[in-house]
Amino acid sequence: TEFSASRLGVEVAVGRISGLTRARYYPGAKPIKVKLLIEKEEKRIVGGQIVGGEEVTQRINILSLAIQKRTTVYELIKADTCYAPSVCETWEPLVLAAEMALRKL
Repeated sequence: TEFSASRLGVEVAVGRISGLTRARYYPGAKPIKVKLLIEKEEKRIVGGQIVGGEEVTQRINILSLAIQKRTTVYELIKADTCYAPSVCETWEPLVLAAEMALRKL
């Protein structure tokens, strides 16, 4: 997606993180990788990739909606997300990736 943005002349900041699908201490936690592309001028989410098995499907849906609604990196960082150790990590991986991208803007 960075390549596609470059071809279209869109400058992006990239946030990448590796984390877990649920709290580390909870059985069944699996690795997850998140990559977000933030358009530098308007700070909008323009792309991303999420890898990590079936647990990532809802995060992909959230990312898709964020792109469609032209969500800014600031709006995603402020998102109030679920915390239940059996189904998610303390810090939402999408939010962490947004924070990493923001540092590069």
